[in-house]
Amino acid sequence: MKKLAAVCIIGLVLGTAGVFAEDQKSDGGGSGIFTKDQHPDGWGIGIQGGFGMGGGGAALSLKIPALPIFWAVRLNFGGSSREGHESHFGIGVSGDYYFIDKAILPDIGLGWYLGAGAYIGYWNNTWHGWGGNDDWSYSLLQIGVEVPVGLSWMIPIPVKLELYLQAVPNIGAQFAVAGSDYYDDGAFWFSIGGNLGIRIWF
Repeated sequence: MKKLAAVCIIGLVLGTAGVFAEDQKSDGGGSGIFTKDQHPDGWGIGIQGGFGMGGGGAALSLKIPALPIFWAVRLNFGGSSREGHESHFGIGVSGDYYFIDKAILPDIGLGWYLGAGAYIGYWNNTWHGWGGNDDWSYSLLQIGVEVPVGLSWMIPIPVKLELYLQAVPNIGAQFAVAGSDYYDDGAFWFSIGGNLGIRIWF
């Protein structure tokens, strides 16, 4: 039931994004609030850092021409030592559609955006006790939906350079794919993450 609910939530958000996309097409590219005049149409590539479920860690940011999705490929790893050694590793990908992507102060390149998207990720946590005692490990599959809202500054220099800051409310679920004895399977969460990033446009 929990897995079905998560799939339904993702379908609802992506379906809503599709409706906004059709509205944009029928509107001819933009009158009113649903305008697309902030981000360029070419290649965009950059890096971002952040926090929050589904959005934490470092990420590669990518925008492909003619495809209205802003991608992020995330990597998160680390560890700690106290009465043993704990390490974690996570990797994930998200895709967001901006149904509002509007310039606020065009003369200085400042704009804002609001979108909807989904993400999927893998997470592993491992513990090694001193002397080989109490070793354990579990792996999780994470899925969820998110609503990014942020500010974008297209810096007016010869190179198309963008700085952006965004908040990312998200809801999701994670399921144990290994080591379920050490993790409560099927946990849901709601969190508000954030990202600061930079992109170069070609």
